Amino acid sequence: MQPYFSHDIFTREDLNIKRLINTHKMEGYGVFWAIVEFLHNNDNKINLNEIDVVAQDLKVDIKLVESVIKDFKLFSIKRNIVSSKRVAKNFQIQKEKSELAKKSAMSRWKKNSDNANALQTHCERNAIKEKKEKEIKEKEKKEEESKENKIQQNEKTEPQKESFFGQYGNVFLTSFQYGSLAEKYGKSLTETIINELSYNISIGKEQCFDEKFSDAHFARLERYALQKMPKVEKNSLKTEPNTYMAQLPAVEQKTQRQECEALKHIREIKEGGGVPPPKEFWEIGKRLKNEL
Repeated sequence: MQPYFSHDIFTREDLNIKRLINTHKMEGYGVFWAIVEFLHNNDNKINLNEIDVVAQDLKVDIKLVESVIKDFKLFSIKRNIVSSKRVAKNFQIQKEKSELAKKSAMSRWKKNSDNANALQTHCERNAIKEKKEKEIKEKEKKEEESKENKIQQNEKTEPQKESFFGQYGNVFLTSFQYGSLAEKYGKSLTETIINELSYNISIGKEQCFDEKFSDAHFARLERYALQKMPKVEKNSLKTEPNTYMAQLPAVEQKTQRQECEALKHIREIKEGGGVPPPKEFWEIGKRLKNEL
């Protein structure tokens, strides 16, 4: 840290300084502060016979330096030695601060010395704790990297475009769900209901994909397919024998209890609106699939 001394902001309000500036302008004011700096660097002592060195260093006339020192009562001259009360006061303040800092350091050292064993034990505990925390962080980092690698690997093997369908690419389905719909209702009807759901999502009529309800779009497509079942033409049955309509005769031959259960299932789907289906929806669907 570089040594320094205080520079009072009201220095120019001093009458002696005012007389100095009136006589020698700001050049004299600058010489005054330069002499103060010299005194701080030379134990508050400058031999009057050596002020020519000061004048040469400042590149000013020696008479100006003599005038600043002698004519304005800004410095003390005893036995041909120039000094300053301002500089002496600064030295005293610095000495007091140094002694106070020394006492404070000694007090801390003594306290630390008395508690050396306790501090050593504390440091050892901290070192063990830091080591464990470091090991935990490294483990978590490795696990996170492993997860990221798995995600990246899955993205390579299962591109995002395979998970979203429809004309606006906003209908979420797994490959298994898409295959299930195509096998159950036929590829043509499946594409139709997917595009319809995609359009409804784009206009805000249906909900966008939500990770909390990842099967919601699949459920909607089941509802759309059931709604369109009566509209399927006989010609489409001939071209797509695996459609759900081909299984209707079997449904009609079921008992009255099974028919009621199917109607209840369809009604619950229709009443679902834009809200993701409840857990019971899937249980009903599975039961109906098994019965069919």
